[in-house]
Amino acid sequence: MLDVGRMTATSHHRGHPTYYDEQTETWRYQDTDEPTSIERPCKRCGRLPTPEGHDACIGHVNGLSSACCGHGVKEPVFVLEGSYLDAVKRLNKAWTVFCSEWAKAFKPVIEKLVEFLGDSKEEAKPR
Repeated sequence: MLDVGRMTATSHHRGHPTYYDEQTETWRYQDTDEPTSIERPCKRCGRLPTPEGHDACIGHVNGLSSACCGHGVKEPVFVLEGSYLDAVKRLNKAWTVFCSEWAKAFKPVIEKLVEFLGDSKEEAKPR
């Protein structure tokens, strides 16, 4: 059982509070003392991990070495595969594709806005 009177390493496992039991060298759930090797569903989505160990709500994502949904305790995080330079190149490519698709989708709106602003433009006059 978690001894609150002494310093103990604590963490979370799929959103459930855990502590490190130094006597057995095992991470345990704080509420039941069960070892964290006994899987529990994610506190956020309520699902067990995939057979590969991924968060069920995220699954496997190409280009990532790991991803975590945060389990309702923290913000989601992800780690890109490869070197930093490879990651920057992939992010740059993804951003370029996103901006290109966004621009295509909103081109008519942007053109109308530019047309409207061009027609309503007044010459700046000093006061």
